[in-house]
Amino acid sequence: MFISLSLSLKMAVLHLSPFRWKGLGPILLHSVISYQKPGLPVLWIAHNARLFDVPFIIEGFSRCSMGVPSGWLFLETLPFACEVVKSEGSKVQFVSLASLCIHYDIQPAGTAHGAMSDVHTLSLVLQRMTYDLLLSISILLQRSFIAPA
Repeated sequence: MFISLSLSLKMAVLHLSPFRWKGLGPILLHSVISYQKPGLPVLWIAHNARLFDVPFIIEGFSRCSMGVPSGWLFLETLPFACEVVKSEGSKVQFVSLASLCIHYDIQPAGTAHGAMSDVHTLSLVLQRMTYDLLLSISILLQRSFIAPA
């Protein structure tokens, strides 16, 4: 199961009161578990996972007096963007999602940092990066990480 996080959704959830977070954590956990295939990991994908998204998820679960489930993996696409920039002949100068859209001639589905727009955009950019960098699912899983305790 692959899940792409989006900034607008996270920002909305981050500002929820602790009471609402207590309700959201179990709902999120139940929802993800209901879609998870037995024996397969859950992989959350975000462009800036280490510095923003994973700390956000940790904070959200801590507001629910819960920890991030140990079976959840996180993948940051920023290092892949850096590899694209360094690749021979690449004309990408920045590693932002917007720059990658320009490089790959991808039209975002909506406004930047809109919840579903970012999810859709990152999924399209990731497809192109995995193709260009020859990244298989096993490589993506190898490069993923577990949220710090």
